[in-house]
Amino acid sequence: RQRQMCKETEPQPWLDERQAAARALLRRLSERELEVLVAVGRGLTNAEIAETQHLAPSSVKTYISRLLTKLGRRDRVGLVILARDADLR
Repeated sequence: RQRQMCKETEPQPWLDERQAAARALLRRLSERELEVLVAVGRGLTNAEIAETQHLAPSSVKTYISRLLTKLGRRDRVGLVILARDADLR
């Protein structure tokens, strides 16, 4: 018996819906919050985000907290998943 593989070229409407839903959530973010979310999505630590964004570490913690609240996520992993779903880079 041969297994069928899902080809990346085949349309996957659920991915488009997921991306659209994730991007809709991002509309409520400020430009700086979006920059921090992109950095979180890339796997940067708070210290790395502070350094690259020229912020105090305490400010990064505040931004992360605001992101969690605004986006209805429980933890940092939820932010990473959302950033991935929205195709943030």
